[in-house]
Amino acid sequence: MIKLGQYIRIDPFTPVLFAICILTGQQKILLISYSAIVIHELAHLAAARLMGLRADNITFHPFGVNLQLKNKIIFSISDEIILYAAGPAINILLALTVSMLGSTSDTARYFYACNIALFCMNILPVAPLDGGIILKKIIAKSFGYRAARRCVRILSALVAAALIITEVMAAYRVGINYSVLLLIAFLVGNIFTQSEKYDIDFVNELMFNGKKRSPNARVFVMYDDGDYRKIAKSFRRGNYGIVIRVNSAGEIVETLTEQQVIDRLVG
Repeated sequence: MIKLGQYIRIDPFTPVLFAICILTGQQKILLISYSAIVIHELAHLAAARLMGLRADNITFHPFGVNLQLKNKIIFSISDEIILYAAGPAINILLALTVSMLGSTSDTARYFYACNIALFCMNILPVAPLDGGIILKKIIAKSFGYRAARRCVRILSALVAAALIITEVMAAYRVGINYSVLLLIAFLVGNIFTQSEKYDIDFVNELMFNGKKRSPNARVFVMYDDGDYRKIAKSFRRGNYGIVIRVNSAGEIVETLTEQQVIDRLVG
């Protein structure tokens, strides 16, 4: 990964994609598509900042941009919905704005299409798309982490299966759509690679939901100048350890898992 300053990360294949597009004369289409994606992530970032969350980094991949936050622990379900709905909301708002302006240029029409596509894709009820995350938050709030995880995983599989059937039928009639194939591969891959132990909804449940909290959950609090080694010695096999790091004012700086604490010790 190429690092530009404290927050910017660039996938090595991203410059390659830009070079290919320039050589083939497709740079305009790429820039329009990428601008819609960047605005989508900036909307998430703006919502996060309004809630007091801090950005860890923003990574530019060949076919997308990914925002990572330092702390995703949010107390309010409404704030969580706003955070994840901000991206799709700005895309549909931009598409409506272009439509109302009535521009018929190729640039405007493609920008409109990109924003509509991003909105439609991200509201799908599958993880880790925004729609799937919002659905998972809502279910987890009422029925717990495990029920939410199971429900969203089943929905993800059903949506992926529907896309596969649709693509097979479409390929027979009009040819293969490689964008749909990439989306299917992304969805199917995510079904089998979701983290089991430290899903953020699970962390929320352990920390804040007293009725559903696991008896094996242990929450540790340490200050900025605290000793990671001392905290790590308190970890026990079979327990889930969550470390909340606070500053001198008592504000939460970040929330760490056992693995993140260990990584900092050996890194």
